[in-house]
Amino acid sequence: MAINRLTIDGYASLELNRVSFPITGRVVADVPLKSTFNSSAPAENGMILAVNYVANEVQLPSGPTDTAVLALHCSPEKEYDPNVSGLNQFKLIAEATNTYQNRKQGFYPRLGILSVGEKFTTNCICYDTADYTDNAGALTALTSYASTPVYGIVSTSGAIQIHPTLAGTETLVLQVMGKTTMPNGDIGVKFVVLKAQ
Repeated sequence: MAINRLTIDGYASLELNRVSFPITGRVVADVPLKSTFNSSAPAENGMILAVNYVANEVQLPSGPTDTAVLALHCSPEKEYDPNVSGLNQFKLIAEATNTYQNRKQGFYPRLGILSVGEKFTTNCICYDTADYTDNAGALTALTSYASTPVYGIVSTSGAIQIHPTLAGTETLVLQVMGKTTMPNGDIGVKFVVLKAQ
């Protein structure tokens, strides 16, 4: 039993299909990333992250029943290097300065607090090998979403964990409503929010 990321090219990307948080103001953009988000473990668009207002940091969730404010990472993609372009090359880190920024953290993450009925597409997916043996098994489940429901729950990795059943105690619940592709041609999964904060 292990949590594996669905194989994609580069970093995860996100498409907001129908969300209300840019209009309703349910956006968190003034809290920095926790220092553990580094170049080997960055914050990727499409992650579900936890906002810890007391510690004033955005961190990885503790799991499906995390009671912190959970939100979808949807930072505007910036291409820092013209030689490395594409949505799948964007990530945010909380490391020291680099060639393109002078402060410890040049850009804070932009997070949207989801509401029931909202829809988005991402390839920031993980799965438990106890549910789906390997990448091929996860893709098969995603292909059969219409006949056999597949849910999305919060994972400790930040990626959305696909799961065949629900325990009923999850803070945030998504359901797969389509298997598609992202702009770079990579796998994409369209979710609808069933339960939110």
